[in-house]
Amino acid sequence: MRSSTRQLSRLNRPQRILATIFGVVAGFALLIALVGLLVFLRLFLALRKRVDAIRQALGASPRRLYTGVVVGTVLLGGAGAVLALLFTPWLAQQFALLSGAQVAPFGAATWIALAVLLLAVFLVAHFPARRAARAEPAESLHEL
Repeated sequence: MRSSTRQLSRLNRPQRILATIFGVVAGFALLIALVGLLVFLRLFLALRKRVDAIRQALGASPRRLYTGVVVGTVLLGGAGAVLALLFTPWLAQQFALLSGAQVAPFGAATWIALAVLLLAVFLVAHFPARRAARAEPAESLHEL
């Protein structure tokens, strides 16, 4: 496996510029996806606040509430990852047609991006879930 600097040195200037632009667009798309996931999770928790407060008042443990939110979010992120993996060969082919560069659809970059995305999904789910699990049921019911 070659380092990214060696790979970039093998490319000529237009290909380097194209690779940089593609990397910036891919990073921006990942950022948009993470922000969208965060907004969706916050909305999801706001809508579930009353239900979680009632469940906690009836005896559900904070661990069970935390696990429910994290598992639901990670499952949602996993479904998105599976869809992304299904479309990866087609996206690689489209990029190859546009740039003329040969792209391996399931190369190391794909797996690294997938790992980063799933880690980010967990982190985005962890903090609101922890806050929801520690909330007092009486205060949560009173706020609504």
